[in-house]
Amino acid sequence: MTIESFIQQSIDEDVGRGDLYGRVSEPLEASARIVAKSNGVLAGVLYIDTLAKMENFYVKWFVKES
Repeated sequence: MTIESFIQQSIDEDVGRGDLYGRVSEPLEASARIVAKSNGVLAGVLYIDTLAKMENFYVKWFVKES
């Protein structure tokens, strides 16, 4: 299974009968920042980068995967 197919399958399972919120809300531009309260391990960068490419959004990493 490719990363793309795994991500698509996960999205399909999560959305199920459809993105109900998407039916009542218009798309909008947004940004987010994730801040850790303590040291940790960053994992899954390849999956998030692939998801970003599939869904046409940008991720800027400030730390390296470890």
